[in-house]
Amino acid sequence: MTARAFEPRPMRLSLLTAALQELTPRDRRDADPDLAIVDWLQFARQLDCPAIQLSAALHPSQADVPAEALLDPVANHLDLRTPFDRTRAARVLAAMRATGTQLSDIGYFDNMLAADPAARRRKQEFMLRVFDAAVLLGVDAVCGFVGRNPALEMEQNLAMFEAEFIPLLKEAKARGLVYRVEQCPMPGWVVTDRWHNNIAYAPGPWIALHRICERHGVGEQFRIHYDPSHAILMGQDSRSVFQYLKDQGYNFLITGFHVKGQVIDARGVSAWGYGGQTLQRGDWRNGAPSPLPADQGNAWKKQTVLCEHELPGTARHDPLAYLQNRSVDWLDHQLAARELLDIDPAKTWLVVEHEYPPARIQDPALLAPILKGSLAFTRAIDEAAAAMYSLQHEVLPAQGIAKLVAVEQTRPVKVLDIAAGHGIFGIAFAQQYPNVEVTALDWPTVLDVACENAERFGVNERFATLAGSAFELDWGGGYDVVLVTNFLHHFDPPTCERLLRKVHASLNPGGRAVTLEFVPNEAPVKPPPAASASGSGRAGRRTACAS
Repeated sequence: MTARAFEPRPMRLSLLTAALQELTPRDRRDADPDLAIVDWLQFARQLDCPAIQLSAALHPSQADVPAEALLDPVANHLDLRTPFDRTRAARVLAAMRATGTQLSDIGYFDNMLAADPAARRRKQEFMLRVFDAAVLLGVDAVCGFVGRNPALEMEQNLAMFEAEFIPLLKEAKARGLVYRVEQCPMPGWVVTDRWHNNIAYAPGPWIALHRICERHGVGEQFRIHYDPSHAILMGQDSRSVFQYLKDQGYNFLITGFHVKGQVIDARGVSAWGYGGQTLQRGDWRNGAPSPLPADQGNAWKKQTVLCEHELPGTARHDPLAYLQNRSVDWLDHQLAARELLDIDPAKTWLVVEHEYPPARIQDPALLAPILKGSLAFTRAIDEAAAAMYSLQHEVLPAQGIAKLVAVEQTRPVKVLDIAAGHGIFGIAFAQQYPNVEVTALDWPTVLDVACENAERFGVNERFATLAGSAFELDWGGGYDVVLVTNFLHHFDPPTCERLLRKVHASLNPGGRAVTLEFVPNEAPVKPPPAASASGSGRAGRRTACAS
């Protein structure tokens, strides 16, 4: 048989400037509107960052948000008080060539469905300027929000989207651009008790919005720029989100990603529940939203009471954040994206974003090591995910690990797959040999995925599951093959030896144990921690996956 080459494909790395303080003081960039872009391109080169997601925003003199209500100064590195022209573009393009830094896209994050007609018109006209700048700078996408009219219900907002947003997408189409929508619910946009102030916050609305776009011939212009931190905030699991999109036939919608660390504050969720907010946050006075800008800034406590931002990859794996939100684990997130979404990694941007407070500084000397660390982490984890995907889903299925371990074909053969995960290795044996019966051992939520795969590959009648801990569970004996793939690297040698002795004791005479492993380096690229706190396996129960 022909061997499939090992060709891991990482995603394209970029850095979002919007979530960071401006490197260039406002008085200097107000006098020289494109200086901020040049400064950022030069800084990106120092960081060894190949691209930036350039941010545009209404100038504070034109914004409808009082400066006192902003968490940070308005990040308008692309100053569009006057339209961008070819002369300005030539300067930026020259800086890009000199630094070797690209633009992944241009981001303008504002409410395109604002309730006030004058404000809405101003924002939409500004977005058209962003479109024109994108064309002149040679990028093929913009990134932003849909927004919401908080005075209207969801159905009314969908109608408003059709009336107000479709014309924007038609303008994008005329320029050859894609509009990638970030799914943040924007709970702090208004001081009312509305939570989802961006209607494009979840897969259901994405699909509804895309169907509207399809009716008007701009379906190709509407895509999602997915940020797993927002899924964490809303109690969603990225793998489940991706699976839902795939099941609905819309797994093509996500075409880019933001990366930032966010972890749920369990105390806030316990006190207020998801979507809740503190009654004492101070943005209301006498039963009505406060008109004071300082009070309006407290609207953001809707979000901060439920979560906090950390460096990408350093979020605490507490039970609430980890078990309910597997997207905290960037390795799993990147694997799930490759497994479930219709993406080409080589054309997909992975954009590092920072809302981590210590990164909100203007001093390049202090900021550089923070960003270098985040970029290195993101690059390393994505490369690890690319390697694992290529090995597990391309090399091994093509070469057939089951063919490397021939089994007796004249009698029933029992295969145990420890830490089965997706179940692919055990499934390969069941596909190769019709007399093989597989038992997959893992945690219950993981086994759900394995059972789905077993049904998809037509072996669910010979595929059973056993839920619990491999160390504590009595999985029985009489196995002809025991698979221990991508598991032993979690543990120290004595622990591995203890498990392998248990494996050996469960094998029939002449049976074989099969392992596949990688060794983490000191980058540090290492697998997620063992789920030892996920619960005891003593009460494990064998369950058939047959439908």
